[in-house]
Amino acid sequence: MSALRTAAEDYLAMRRALGFKLTSQGRQLLSFVDYCEARHAERVTTELAVAWATHPPRGGTDQVYWSRRLMVVRIFARHLETLDPATEIPPADVLAHHYRRSHHTCMHRRRSPR
Repeated sequence: MSALRTAAEDYLAMRRALGFKLTSQGRQLLSFVDYCEARHAERVTTELAVAWATHPPRGGTDQVYWSRRLMVVRIFARHLETLDPATEIPPADVLAHHYRRSHHTCMHRRRSPR
C-alpha cells in the first residue's frame, strides 16, 4: 500500500468520524489515488490532479463535473500539506466552475377574484 493511499484512507476515516458521509467524494478520492499509483506518483501535484479531474472514467467535457472532481483533490491536498509540505494544492482559479446555473421558469398563478 502506498503512502498516498494510507494518507487518503486515514483522511477519509477521520472525516467520517467527524460525521461526514463522503460517499461519492470518498470514491473519487480513492480513484485519484489509483490514478497516482498507476503513474508511480508519491505525492499530490497540480498537474496530476488536473489531469485526473479532466479525464473522468466515462469521458465527458462537463467543466462543472471536472471542477467538482478537482475540489475533492484540493480539499484532501490542503489536509495532506500539513503532513507533507511538498504536496501541491491546485490553485482555486483552476477549473473554477463549481456550480451549474439553474434555468427555472417561474410561472405565477393568478387567483381569480371571487
